[in-house]
Amino acid sequence: MLLVDGRQGTPLSAEVHSASPAEEKLIEPLLDHSVIPYRDPTRLL
Repeated sequence: MLLVDGRQGTPLSAEVHSASPAEEKLIEPLLDHSVIPYRDPTRLL
């Protein structure tokens, strides 16, 4: 999974997992490991 800035597409965080875990279980650890502190996102896609 890859977390990017919505305005410029700058990568903020990335994690590699097997295909079996559901994405909704992987989003919180991805957000926790972000390299740039951010406010709560208005949208997650």
